[in-house]
Order: sequence, then structure tokens, then C-alpha cells
Amino acid sequence: IWPLFLTCSFIPYATYMLYLHKKNRSFSNYRKNKTKHYFIFSVIMGIFWFGSLILYSKASRLIGSLGPVVVWPLFMIFIILSSFFVSVVYNEWKGSNKKTKTVLYSGLGLLLLAIAILTYSSLRAVS
Repeated sequence: IWPLFLTCSFIPYATYMLYLHKKNRSFSNYRKNKTKHYFIFSVIMGIFWFGSLILYSKASRLIGSLGPVVVWPLFMIFIILSSFFVSVVYNEWKGSNKKTKTVLYSGLGLLLLAIAILTYSSLRAVS
């Protein structure tokens, strides 16, 4: 299902990207100095993204009928947690106020609780 889904979802995204580049006249940004490393990072990001889909598909099949029910939410949670980790490394939350950080850490706590619940429920369903 992934090749068909990804091809069909690529079309509107690519169309909108081209529209925005034309509207903002930003195609020339690709030829600026010191942008080569961005192309390298985008290829690495694509490899990691596609690799994560492959790992998700494999894990989902290994679990069996509960695979999509258990693994997809875990997959989404780990995407959020890994992006949060990167944002902490790059100090993206440095200027945030206390209320924002409280909401952030509460949400992360709920995600960790969800991991525990999904793990427990999948173990109970298998046994």
C-alpha cells in the first residue's frame, strides 16, 4: 500500500510546493552558496523517514492482527519524542514561558503513559 499511498500524497504536496516557489519567487534559493549541506541533510532525512516506515511495517506484521492498532500509535509517539529530543538539543524551547513548558512536559508525560498502556495491552492480548 505504501507506494500507491506515497505517490498519491506526493502529487498535492509537490504541486503546492511549486506554487509557493513561483508565488514567492524563491527557486533561486536553491543556487545560493552554502546550501549544498541542506541537500545532503534532506537525503539523510528521507532515508530515515522511509527506513522508519519499513521498520513500522515489519513490526506491524510481527505482532499480527494487533499490529496496526498497537504499532501505529507507538510509531507516531516515537516520531514526536524524537523530534522533541532534537528540539531540546538545539535549544528551541529556551525562550518559552513556564506555562508553555508545563503543557509541553504534560503532553510528553501523557505520551509516555500511552506507551506503557499500549505495551501492557498488547502483552495482555497476546498471552
